[in-house]
Amino acid sequence: MEMLEALVQSKVAKVLFDGRELAGNPRVMERFFYGEFAAVAVLNFTAQGVTAATPFAYVLKVPILDPGRLGETVAVNRGMRVKTFDNIGDALGWLGIAPANNPVIGAANSTSGAPQPGQKLASRGEAAPQAGQ
Repeated sequence: MEMLEALVQSKVAKVLFDGRELAGNPRVMERFFYGEFAAVAVLNFTAQGVTAATPFAYVLKVPILDPGRLGETVAVNRGMRVKTFDNIGDALGWLGIAPANNPVIGAANSTSGAPQPGQKLASRGEAAPQAGQ
């Protein structure tokens, strides 16, 4: 919920969640319930400006990252725009944001959300700031 509150306060349009340092080994039902919880939480924040179109990119490592993507599938089926990745570069590409070491990704469209000079990107677990902020 803190991530969604930060998203609302910052008025960001895209979220990159770096969970590569999370530990644990979620069971199948825990993956299902997390996907359902995440989608419902996003829908509950629509009155504050978070929409189903807000993209969420989760970067995780196995075993938190499920190769079968159950949690992702559950969240998508409930209306959340979310995708899980095993590396930051692919996640940034999906979000249309150029990584610091490859300014080509996301640069084709200046409104794609690519970082502008001096723009801050969110750190682990924080919502990424919207372009121009």
